[in-house]
Amino acid sequence: MTSILSALSIFVAFPFLLFVIVYFLAKKAKKSSIRAFGIASDSTTILLMIAVPVTYQSLFHHSILAWVIVFICITAIVLTTIEWKTKKEIDIQSLFRRIARVLFLVFSVSLIMMWVVGIIRTILYYQS
Repeated sequence: MTSILSALSIFVAFPFLLFVIVYFLAKKAKKSSIRAFGIASDSTTILLMIAVPVTYQSLFHHSILAWVIVFICITAIVLTTIEWKTKKEIDIQSLFRRIARVLFLVFSVSLIMMWVVGIIRTILYYQS
């Protein structure tokens, strides 16, 4: 059980590690790099949803979990409305995939920005 929690905590701290592993496994199985990228981004999105609030909490000692949940809901509502207005009939699987891809991009950029802030804060702390 401890090894499972350790592996999970490593993937929460570094979700891009899971992305790389899933990408190479999917590429080996599917032989298509575009499809493998999609599978890897879909599988990493859930971890990014966890990693962003955890990283923010450790950096700023303030929880943003509620704001992240609100952001996910608003993103889903906006993308569902756009899908409904443009196609009149909603394909649920396509819609979920589109929502996951948008959230993957937003949370990836957010996590990278928090890593940069954390590195800069550490450098400034040790310089003073």
